[in-house]
Amino acid sequence: MLLTAAGLARWRAGRRRGGLRLVAAALVLHLLVVQVFWLLDHEFAGFPLVLVNLLLLLRVRTLLGDGSRHDRTGTG
Repeated sequence: MLLTAAGLARWRAGRRRGGLRLVAAALVLHLLVVQVFWLLDHEFAGFPLVLVNLLLLLRVRTLLGDGSRHDRTGTG
């Protein structure tokens, strides 16, 4: 939760890429630590939350990729 809050604070401060990286780190940490125990406790009922987290991580990674493409071409 702290990584997500720090990422959103950076985003609002105008440092978009740094904020996205922190949010991506928070999502990976959530998937690797929290979701394991959530799945152990809730079994198959926990899979929709895993899917949501994976989709969010994919979207954040896509936004990070778009920014790096603009940086390489000099248009962003």
